[in-house]
Amino acid sequence: MKIFKLAKISPRIMVFQGSPRYHLNCPSQDSKTQYIVEYATKIDGIEFDICDLSLRKDKPIIQPCKGCQSTSNGYHCHWPCDCYIKNDRKTPDLIYDENIYDRIQKADGFVVFSPIHWYSVSSQIKALFDRLVCANLTITHEQAVKLKCIKKDIECTDSNIKNNELTEYLERSGKYDKLLKNHLEGKYAAFFVHGDDGALDYNGKELPKSMENMKENTEPKLSIIPIVQQCRYSGIFVPEDLIIAKYMNKGISYSEANVVYKDNKEVLESAKNLVKRLAQYIKG
Repeated sequence: MKIFKLAKISPRIMVFQGSPRYHLNCPSQDSKTQYIVEYATKIDGIEFDICDLSLRKDKPIIQPCKGCQSTSNGYHCHWPCDCYIKNDRKTPDLIYDENIYDRIQKADGFVVFSPIHWYSVSSQIKALFDRLVCANLTITHEQAVKLKCIKKDIECTDSNIKNNELTEYLERSGKYDKLLKNHLEGKYAAFFVHGDDGALDYNGKELPKSMENMKENTEPKLSIIPIVQQCRYSGIFVPEDLIIAKYMNKGISYSEANVVYKDNKEVLESAKNLVKRLAQYIKG
């Protein structure tokens, strides 16, 4: 009698590189974040799906969230976001053009790498997670079209699923509340954020009086906490050991930092170990 062992399935992790810097754009250099991502994803036994959010002339930006959730919760905001469409020449959207909603849903988990910009994440990461509000307690676009509901001669169709009178009626009725769903619930997420903490901005200079009430050291982890809480609120697991926030280059110039960061093995290894821990959580 032969005993067959089940093949071990590699976890599928989606990776978001959140720095806008790109060597063929204004910075004239690739980002430190990009290098950290490349280093951290050199791991056997994991299937990576890397989404590069750097700003390039050959691809669109992530369009902003329009705030549909506040009209009638998940009856007006749908999964996936239907405020934009794929291949729209007038309003091209990176999320749709690169199938990010579909890719993140297929992944077992995801990890976000972002620089710290003014005590927060990059604009790209903020826009991404604003647009992921549609994952939280919503119905799908297909469900919205198929709902058998007529209010004041307004019927659910593909052309009027954003009619506020209809969606407000659906929310207040409570008739379809069981359809509301966290569409990414049960997945795991990890976050790696890094900053320069001002580098040498005020070296040898008098500090502005406006800084008197600022703490000498602002905790870098605070930059990612709002997005971590968004994930947890939407049913996505983010254990504390899957959050890493570091200042890398305090006390040295920005130009010097662009040279020496590749030798910072402590930072690079911490990023790789973060990805490994995420994979372990996914495997259970």
